[in-house]
Amino acid sequence: MYVCTANAATQNNCKLQHIKIVAIGDSVTQGGYIADEYSYRLALSKLLKQENYHVDFIGMQKAGFNPSFKWPADFDNENQGFYGATTLQVQQSLIIDLPKLTAPDFALIHLGNNDLGSLNAIKSVVLPMHAIILQLREHNPNVRILISQLHLNGYTAKYIRLHLDILAFFKSNLKSPILMVPHYKNWQDIDTFDGMHPSISGQHKMAKAWFDSFELLCIAN
Repeated sequence: MYVCTANAATQNNCKLQHIKIVAIGDSVTQGGYIADEYSYRLALSKLLKQENYHVDFIGMQKAGFNPSFKWPADFDNENQGFYGATTLQVQQSLIIDLPKLTAPDFALIHLGNNDLGSLNAIKSVVLPMHAIILQLREHNPNVRILISQLHLNGYTAKYIRLHLDILAFFKSNLKSPILMVPHYKNWQDIDTFDGMHPSISGQHKMAKAWFDSFELLCIAN
C-alpha cells in the first residue's frame, strides 16, 4: 500500500477540508438494535469532532435496525450499514445507493461477519469487496479506503483477513490508497454484547482504530 508519512505534521490537509465519509457494512456498522448498540460510528464521530475535523457522514440509512432506537440528537446517523447483510448483498445495494450520494472522500468498510459460514470466502467476501472498491473509485477516483480486519479471531475470520490483506496490497494505489484497520488487536470478550456486536468498550476500540488509520491517510501523500 502506498502511504508516505514524511513531514506528517505539516501535511494533514484533512482539517482544512469538509470531509465526507461513507461507513459501509453490516450490523456492526448500522447498530441500533439492543440497548447501547450505538455502533463505532458514534464514538468515531466524537473523536473526529474533538480533533477538529469537519466531517459529514453520508449514506441512505438513517436509523438503527430497531426504528425506535434512541440516538443522541446531534449525531450524524447517515450510513450504509445493513443488519444481517453479507458482503455481496451490501455490494449489490451500493449499485443503487452510491449514485444517489455525494462522492465520499473516505470509505470505511467492515464486512465479512455474515459470510463466516461460507465455504468459499474468496467468492463470498473477496470478490464482492473488490467490486465495492471499483464502485467507490468510479464515484470518486481519489477516494481513500479503510477496510476492517475483522474483530473476531476464529479460523474463518483469520482466513478472510489474510485474503483481504492481499486484495488491499494489490489494489491500493497513490490516487486511492487502501489501508487495513486491525480491529482484532487487543480485542477481548468483554468488547461485545454477544460475541459479535461491539459493546461500549468495543465501540470505542473500533472507533480509535478507525481514527488512527484515518489520520494516517490524511497525512499521506
